[in-house]
Amino acid sequence: PALKPYIVHYDYIVADNGMGNYLSLQEAVDKTPMGKKTYVRVLNGHWPKPVVPKGKKIRFVCDNSASIAK
Repeated sequence: PALKPYIVHYDYIVADNGMGNYLSLQEAVDKTPMGKKTYVRVLNGHWPKPVVPKGKKIRFVCDNSASIAK
């Protein structure tokens, strides 16, 4: 119970080495449901900025070794 505020549930994990649900950010964005707050954890490397349609509520959480182009 004391740690509950610090625990984050990720709906999807993106990793180019196959350890996640998807191999690309755009693929994960395309699969997220419209209107539902979604957390996407991004692992390893520099990723191109995905096109996020209006109405999708996506929060990207990058690992220390990951970044998304602006």
